Amino acid sequence: MKRLVLWSLLIFPFCVQAQQQTEYNQKGDEAMRRKDYQDAKMWYEEGVSYCDPYSINQLTAIWVKEESMHSSMGPVMNKCLNCLNSMAISKKDTLAMKKLILFYTEGIGTAKDENSANSWREMLTQLRSPYPPVSRPHKPREKMKFFVGYSSLPSVAPYGIQIAGTGAVGWYVRVRTNMVFPRNTELNGEKIEYTNSRIPVFDARDETYRYLSGIQKSLWMGTAGLVFKIAPAIRLSAGAGYVQYEEAYEYEKIDRTTGIPGERGWTGNKDISYRNVAIDVDAMFVFGKRFYGTAGCSVLNLKYVYPSVGVGIFLN
Repeated sequence: MKRLVLWSLLIFPFCVQAQQQTEYNQKGDEAMRRKDYQDAKMWYEEGVSYCDPYSINQLTAIWVKEESMHSSMGPVMNKCLNCLNSMAISKKDTLAMKKLILFYTEGIGTAKDENSANSWREMLTQLRSPYPPVSRPHKPREKMKFFVGYSSLPSVAPYGIQIAGTGAVGWYVRVRTNMVFPRNTELNGEKIEYTNSRIPVFDARDETYRYLSGIQKSLWMGTAGLVFKIAPAIRLSAGAGYVQYEEAYEYEKIDRTTGIPGERGWTGNKDISYRNVAIDVDAMFVFGKRFYGTAGCSVLNLKYVYPSVGVGIFLN
């Protein structure tokens, strides 16, 4: 019996305190429903003496809602601030940290202090991410460099120009030619063509026409593509485009009666001329900071492969 009385004496104060805490919050909530914020403040203020999180939360709501009560609520909100600091430091309470960020940002119970707010933001982030991501060194984006230069297929298109921009990934545009313009191979509005196997316009047994030694080869092509950096001084490029090649032979007309040569013209070689795809594959080598050279090959008409070379200078 004596032990039962002793336990009652030990437990009773805690039961009374819990009942009191419940009572002041209940009274405060009743006053909030009546929109009697002064009375609600009085009840919740009692809870602050116990650092009751619910009371602190309700007092904060009153502060935000009723700006006219700021001056009278200053002391109690300062007590709330002290409670929040204690809970955040000793218990690592993340809800208290969130409230502290608000208090320091808005100046509740203290002067505005953005440094303190940021400090609690960092602490909150660390608690939410106990294993921070491994920091990787920032690699600045490589600045694109532009260059211009000479580009050639020596055997068929010795003249050309190339412009490009290079970084980790870049681009290029090339135009190459042999600087010979296609001949007009029309006679009386009809295209005159020659083939390796037969002559459709001219009868081989008819001596009215004969072929001369004149031969003309015209090639124009344009390609574009991408440039990839694979080493500090080496880049690879690949691209495609369009090529036009025409081969024409000179002929003259012979008078049947007198045998005197007359009108001359050109006939295109139908079997050799083409208009088709051109493909480039090249390597570019950088010399110092200003110069470069290229070497590779081009495939014309998906059939003929020719070596390509080039040199140039960087503009920046």
